[in-house]
Amino acid sequence: MEAILKAARGEKGIIEAAYVYLPGIAGGNEVAEELGVRYFATKLDFDEDGAARVHTIGVLSDYEKKLLGAGLPGLKKSIEDGERAVSQ
Repeated sequence: MEAILKAARGEKGIIEAAYVYLPGIAGGNEVAEELGVRYFATKLDFDEDGAARVHTIGVLSDYEKKLLGAGLPGLKKSIEDGERAVSQ
């Protein structure tokens, strides 16, 4: 939280991880397309306006790919459930 407040005051070079709506941030569409989800926790650049740019997932080991693949179906369901709850 402190880092985000620093970014809000104009400090440069603030990078933090956060769970965000990817299409709403520069670079987010690419990550959303790669993973098949609209929300994800990843590293972001922050500036005085908030989240400014999504970092790519980067190169993953085979083990990391396996873990990500195992977690994505549950994340997709949680996102769908959350969106459905909000729309009611």
